[in-house]
Amino acid sequence: METQHLYIKNMMCPSCEIVVRQTLNEQGINLFFFEMGHVEIEKISTGQHKRLEDRFKEVGFEMLYDKDKKIVEQVKCSCREYLDKIENQLVITKLSDYLSVNVGKNYSFLSKLFSSLEDSTIEAYFLKQKIERVKQLLSYKENSLSEIATMLKYSSVHYLSSQFKKIEGCTVSSFIDKRKLA
Repeated sequence: METQHLYIKNMMCPSCEIVVRQTLNEQGINLFFFEMGHVEIEKISTGQHKRLEDRFKEVGFEMLYDKDKKIVEQVKCSCREYLDKIENQLVITKLSDYLSVNVGKNYSFLSKLFSSLEDSTIEAYFLKQKIERVKQLLSYKENSLSEIATMLKYSSVHYLSSQFKKIEGCTVSSFIDKRKLA
């Protein structure tokens, strides 16, 4: 059976995986391989491809065709995977090394490509992802800021707090207070 690879932009979390799998299932398309941002499916007709692309757009995804954009999406997905691994205490390597291995390209190349297409560095993107995770964990109210700092490998609560303020424009305390009012 012939297969084809699709690269999908905006896949950010396990819920996205569910939506993509459901969408493929609704369209009657067999899935052979899945990872964030990339699926391998049975070969489909041009008409099926267009319907699938339209359906993905309806649910907030975009199919990628440009080689460089595919690589950037791989970097983004790998950054999110790396953050998950940090949180689950599974990482012993630097982000740059992880990305090079995971994406299969030299980090210098990845960094230049990412910056040229995203108007941001990989490090800034990763930091934003990390702060989004901090906000999510704070919203759950299950962990103290100190525990979150430890979970996400911050050197100190002070360092986490300063990065939070730099990215969010408010202190952790004011973020928590705003959440209480909502």
